[in-house]
Amino acid sequence: MNSQNYAQQAQEAAEQARWPEAVALMEQALQNEPDNRQNQILIGEWALKAGAPQLALVHLNPALKADPYDEWVCILTAQAVDRLGHPQQAIKLLEGAAARSPLPAEAFTQLGLIYQKLGQNEAAIKAALLAVEHAPYEARYLHNLGQIHFNQAHFEGAKNYYRRALAIDPQHLQAPQGLALSYRALGQVKDGRKILQRGLMQHPAHLQTQLNAALFALYDYDYQKGWREFEVRRKMGVTREGPQSIWKGETRQEILCFEFEQGFGDTLQFVRYLKLAKDHARTTEARVQPRLLPLLSHCLQLPGNIHLSAAEYTPSPKCSAPLLSLPHLLKNPQPLSAQKPYLKVPEEWLEKWRPHFASSTKKRIGIVWHGNPQAEFNHHRSIPLEELAYLAEAENIEWVCLQHGPEADLAHQVGFPFMQLPPLDEEQPFVDTAAVMCLLDEVWSVDTVSVHLAGALGVKTQLFLGSHHDWRWGKKHSAQQWYPSVNTHYQRPGTSWRQVLEKAVSNTLQNGLRLVPKYVSEAPSAVSTADR
Repeated sequence: MNSQNYAQQAQEAAEQARWPEAVALMEQALQNEPDNRQNQILIGEWALKAGAPQLALVHLNPALKADPYDEWVCILTAQAVDRLGHPQQAIKLLEGAAARSPLPAEAFTQLGLIYQKLGQNEAAIKAALLAVEHAPYEARYLHNLGQIHFNQAHFEGAKNYYRRALAIDPQHLQAPQGLALSYRALGQVKDGRKILQRGLMQHPAHLQTQLNAALFALYDYDYQKGWREFEVRRKMGVTREGPQSIWKGETRQEILCFEFEQGFGDTLQFVRYLKLAKDHARTTEARVQPRLLPLLSHCLQLPGNIHLSAAEYTPSPKCSAPLLSLPHLLKNPQPLSAQKPYLKVPEEWLEKWRPHFASSTKKRIGIVWHGNPQAEFNHHRSIPLEELAYLAEAENIEWVCLQHGPEADLAHQVGFPFMQLPPLDEEQPFVDTAAVMCLLDEVWSVDTVSVHLAGALGVKTQLFLGSHHDWRWGKKHSAQQWYPSVNTHYQRPGTSWRQVLEKAVSNTLQNGLRLVPKYVSEAPSAVSTADR
């Protein structure tokens, strides 16, 4: 095909939000016309939407070099460098674009979004308001102002700006989704679903709206509809299945491969479905993240014809399906509850850590307060470190730090009274974490992989959720549909994390204190995770 044909197909893919495919096709067009600046910019824009900021920069840098005063290229470049962890560099680019442009609304709105990520809430609102001031009848700036209010958990304010955006542009694609999420965060799930359905009537082929409608259905316990419609993501290029032979659940295979999808927590949650696939192929391979493989290889019991392996960079060429499609493909839409723990830690792993817990007479609680900083809505799921100060005052509780990374280092620096433990094995962190969890009385965590690990082990867990939380935790007590040992604590709109934590501490201490170390006994079998 010639460049024009590739470019046309790329545009069609972009219209369907198939961003990886759009990027690949436009790169083919660019090979024949390497100096086509417009195509360079489009690739940069689409690569950002596909979650590939480094690739975006590869194509945006030449375009920016050719015209350093192009406002749109400056804005896209700022978005890319910000996502690569250089927000101050992005701010300089945007401030320069705003100063030079007679119509600086777009630069201001992007500044607002970056200030929001940096936690500079007042600066974020100010920049977004300047954007609306310069372009009061542009729906996208009202939408972005709504997004900033949403990110600050001002859901009523967010609803107002999303509605104003839709009043100006009823065909706006993103505003209905933000409005629906605002309704959901305020507990008005049915209203949110209606808004998405109206959006689908206007844009029936828009894949992102279809996906959000599926997630709302799952959140609302409409599992059969939700899992069926969740399959739309397989059209969006975000799953790891091989393109050669995509399994749709209809036929028995000689060899079948299930590919991990999304994060560590998703894998831990959905490996429970693998045992239901034993009759669908003579041999089944489940490819999981390499860091999870040591844990799952030793702790997860599977039928003899199902084998685990470490996922490679490229998806398997065998007949395959993504792991999160199993509830739909196996026609088992209701949550497969873990009435019994489906991960069991070997005794020798516990022996390594038991001596470190022998002397304590306090209630031992492991704690995780911060999620993945790269996650889109991490600010909604994480508890600020200053909010944890209250927990240090709780008597009769010994806190065990299960947090990893810079947040854990910062907590140690400010002197939070954690129980001192040796460092975990960096090569096999989930192995040590699982063993430590089994020696605790409870785990307290925000929505991270720690909840899934503790739930799969059957460890009593308190899950702390912000007003805007993931579909799988749904409405009240949804966590227990997946993990009976997990209790949920919701931060309602207008309440602080301190209030939520105070109630959790009160409930924990009212349930009685352990006066004798739980795992010090004459019978080593007392530490079996099957007893939890």
